[in-house]
Amino acid sequence: YEPIDPATLPQADAIVVLSGSIWHTRASSGYLHTRIGAAHDRFDTGVRAWRAGRAPIIAFGSGVGRTPNAPTEGPFSRDRAISLGVPADAIVVGGDAYYTSDEATSVAEQLRARGATRIILCTSAFHMQRAIWHYEQEGFDVTPLPSHFLTRGADERFEWRQLIPSARALEQTDVCFKEWLGRAAQSVP
Repeated sequence: YEPIDPATLPQADAIVVLSGSIWHTRASSGYLHTRIGAAHDRFDTGVRAWRAGRAPIIAFGSGVGRTPNAPTEGPFSRDRAISLGVPADAIVVGGDAYYTSDEATSVAEQLRARGATRIILCTSAFHMQRAIWHYEQEGFDVTPLPSHFLTRGADERFEWRQLIPSARALEQTDVCFKEWLGRAAQSVP
């Protein structure tokens, strides 16, 4: 999936932004540090689409992290969107979810209650195919809005130094493997 200017997308009933961009670290004192990770581009891209008037509703998934008793991402994203000028009544927050399938079911239930059938789905480019499949299984007409790119896209060119092992290459291999495993486990085409 290549980058898309959110302003060029067709009109939809809602923009759905998948979770996966905040991380928690707890100190031995109990202090909880929350940081926004690399996938925060999902949030930024989704909000840009909302500001461009592509849909009246923006929905945030609420992935559950591995840190006990830490806030989920949906309420965090809602508060962040409100601080950027998105009205509270234009925001939907999904329930707690461990997997993309759980998140799709939770968000879908709330969007159907508001009459949504056409969505713009914003997630990491490498995750888009599996995410689209889950939301189509929930009955939505899906327009992809990819974000959080791990390559330079059209500017990516082979260089011999890419054959030298690196942490970045290992991370990309890990991401690809996880997606392939997820697709196989859930029979995603």
